[in-house]
Amino acid sequence: MDWFFKFFSNDHALELVLILSFSLLSFVITRKYLLALIKKVASKTKNQWDDIILSKNVFFRLSYLMPAIILHVFSEKVISSLISFDINFLEIDLFKRMLTGYILLVVLFVIDSLLTSFLTIYNNYEISKRIPIKGYLQLVKIFVFCIGAVLVISAILDKSPNIFIGGLSAL
Repeated sequence: MDWFFKFFSNDHALELVLILSFSLLSFVITRKYLLALIKKVASKTKNQWDDIILSKNVFFRLSYLMPAIILHVFSEKVISSLISFDINFLEIDLFKRMLTGYILLVVLFVIDSLLTSFLTIYNNYEISKRIPIKGYLQLVKIFVFCIGAVLVISAILDKSPNIFIGGLSAL
């Protein structure tokens, strides 16, 4: 219990609790209210593309970005609060790199959902029966995920993506 009293007797404790609470609150508001509002607006439109984008979870996956962005913006405050408690296993730089990697992963999954939505929308047109693009779209997804994997790894390891791309081209 000593850590509990030490935590709340520190000046940075309130900052840390507020930042984490704000991050969690932003996630809940985005997920519960903003997503419900988007669904309500999409159901009232005549276009089907917005319904398809909703069904492919584009906005659902986007909701994971808000808390990560808030933590990234306030990461120096969060880490300085944790370091003041003698928790030295986290550094500001490592925390930011991990958050950047997480944000890139979420963006990759959003792009994947958008491409899947595009395919579903395209398949609703008559031309899709004559000119299928599913194979091409899968190639685009593979390319996007390969580039995304390189970007995530380079963000976490704090190295230039050119190093990893150069290493891949040597294979």
